[in-house]
Amino acid sequence: AAAKPPAIPTVLWPAGDAYRARLGAALAEQGVAFERLGWRTGAQRPAERQGAVCLTYDIDHWRRRRLGVAARALRGIGSWRSLVGPDPFQHGLDLLLDPVEVLGGHATVFLKMSADAAEDVPYRAREADLRRFTRRVLESGGEVGLHPGYFAHDHVGRLLAERDRLARLVGQPVRAVRQHYLRHDAVRTPRLPAAAGFHLDSTLGFSAHEGFRRATTMPVQLYDLDADAPLDLWALPVHAMDTTLIQPRSLPPEAVRE
Repeated sequence: AAAKPPAIPTVLWPAGDAYRARLGAALAEQGVAFERLGWRTGAQRPAERQGAVCLTYDIDHWRRRRLGVAARALRGIGSWRSLVGPDPFQHGLDLLLDPVEVLGGHATVFLKMSADAAEDVPYRAREADLRRFTRRVLESGGEVGLHPGYFAHDHVGRLLAERDRLARLVGQPVRAVRQHYLRHDAVRTPRLPAAAGFHLDSTLGFSAHEGFRRATTMPVQLYDLDADAPLDLWALPVHAMDTTLIQPRSLPPEAVRE
């Protein structure tokens, strides 16, 4: 039998979760009964399930062989090995879902539908390849969401056009979104996905380091600060991006795994 995982020290909890646990313990001591509710369902959380990890993938590039990669290789910054033989990104995308499926889970994959800024990279992929990939994601129980272009985080027209393009590709409405580079303006950004019909936003996180931006690991309902009213849009907090640990943090592989 697998050993029971060690308890997370309270000092490492996000502040909001630590406060909720402390308040719950104090209420219980006073004989106040309450239930731990599941997210948006009203169902009581199973006692044996302490939490869940949601694996998500941002598909920023569809191909490795791009002009910028070749230029860096010419300057001695990159490696020529990625420019010969089968394209490693194409091979990697085929293997992307294997570990998740082996574990009996599923993932959310965010796809780009535009490249209007220098920070965006066009897919330049055949639509048949995209359809095959999205079909496998959906058939495995996963979800396909939108990874908007760099300028779409505060431009509803761009967001709507990209949402419709992805919906036509997957053949169903798109409900989840995550902004490129985790671009998030507390006033404007939540309003736009809500107006565009998205129900889940997975942008709330830090692009330069790990941690929970709203001091909680739990999904939270986003708010329209100007209208002083809640939005019909929930945020699934981001804890860490792999590229954050490798590039801005420059951590060695052992520290990244830890």
